[in-house]
Amino acid sequence: IIHGDYSHLNEIQKMAVMTFWYDAEVNSNGHEGYFLEYAGYNKKYLEKALKEIANEEILNNFLMAANTENVDIWNAADNKHYTFHPSLNNLLEQYIEEHLEEIFS
Repeated sequence: IIHGDYSHLNEIQKMAVMTFWYDAEVNSNGHEGYFLEYAGYNKKYLEKALKEIANEEILNNFLMAANTENVDIWNAADNKHYTFHPSLNNLLEQYIEEHLEEIFS
């Protein structure tokens, strides 16, 4: 479901999927790769998902990157993303564990 229609997913599933692809793409190709690959992404929805799943530091880093097209800022956001503890992946795992029934229904 990289670029697919998320309408068949419930809200918890959508937030988990969008957060997963954001984290995976940033860890693979950085924010530049994420924004190029997801040109039609829904910034407000991912912001909502990160508010629910992540922490303020991760959310603010995403917003810093999302509000520019400056590659230097994207690179700085990448470097910061790689150092988060707990990582976004760890926070996503925790979110999934807390919502197993809704995610796998």
